[in-house]
Amino acid sequence: MTIILDCDSDIFIAETPTELAAQLISRLPHSPDDRMLADLAAAVFGCDYLDIIITRTSS
Repeated sequence: MTIILDCDSDIFIAETPTELAAQLISRLPHSPDDRMLADLAAAVFGCDYLDIIITRTSS
């Protein structure tokens, strides 16, 4: 099975969901802002936008 994700500026092709996730995560900046994370979650769930609460923790 091949998974193809067509975005505005890129096309991602992967054999597994894990491979696709790795490609997407590798494109994130070192410290993504909350809006970018919400947009990524929306893309994963197939929505235009997803209103979520993001909690960051550090140890």
